[in-house]
Amino acid sequence: MKKLALAISAIALGAGPALADHHEETPGRDFSGVYGGSYTCADGEHGFYLDLSTVTPMDDHWMVSGTLGLFPTLAGTEDGAADVAGSFAVSGTVSADMQIELEPGEWLVQPPRYGAAHLTGELSMFSEGQWQIEGKPIVPGMPDLCSALVATQFLPAHAQAE
Repeated sequence: MKKLALAISAIALGAGPALADHHEETPGRDFSGVYGGSYTCADGEHGFYLDLSTVTPMDDHWMVSGTLGLFPTLAGTEDGAADVAGSFAVSGTVSADMQIELEPGEWLVQPPRYGAAHLTGELSMFSEGQWQIEGKPIVPGMPDLCSALVATQFLPAHAQAE
């Protein structure tokens, strides 16, 4: 039994670095985490929060899900429309060329008279080990209502575990 345990340990130790190297090369591990930034709509600037909590590698893309939040900013308008806070579940994909597409899910906190939007954008490296999303929310029926979304990963998932 000891020989079997030693053989399994030796195999595991031998496979460890190769698995770790492959894991390091997988961008999915790196782009999961928490992002913060803002976007602009006709009613002003909104704060933006995205927690990509689940990233599942597929053959040619990644399935992602998490929580998207919006909140007031100092640059938001005074009329109350941009002074909202809420959050909803999101799910979608990140393609091999780093295009992100998120669909809205169930509201967790829904502001009055406010609808959830789709999100489309591109992931790119912001700095060493951090990602940035540039894109825009797509409001159903009003695709040009919002623009200029920029959000930077400030808490990578691997940093949360440390």
